[in-house]
Amino acid sequence: ARARAEQRERDIEIAESQFADTQDGVRLEVEQSYFNLVANQDNIGTAELAVRQAREALELAQLRFDAGVGTQLDVLSATRELTEAEGNFVRAILGYNRSLAALERAITNLPAAGTAAPGF
Repeated sequence: ARARAEQRERDIEIAESQFADTQDGVRLEVEQSYFNLVANQDNIGTAELAVRQAREALELAQLRFDAGVGTQLDVLSATRELTEAEGNFVRAILGYNRSLAALERAITNLPAAGTAAPGF
């Protein structure tokens, strides 16, 4: 009886230790997900500003070309830069959405992507 009681005590200690480890793991995952979300939100702002600047640069390049003081290459380069900035903006939004989904998974019981039951 004494041995069983000691074994139960050890089992309780092990379970408490495992629970504490799990809590720490969940806390870390939530914190990392949150900080990734904030960073990706900042990326959206930066990418949005880059798109505005690229649009202005394209407008100026087009005006210079129309006035005869700019080249078609300037317009094409500005167009390429705008396209690149818009792509970066879309990637920033995608990164934010992925971070948001990761945070939601970390704070709920949602399964990881691709592991949901069929039909859900």
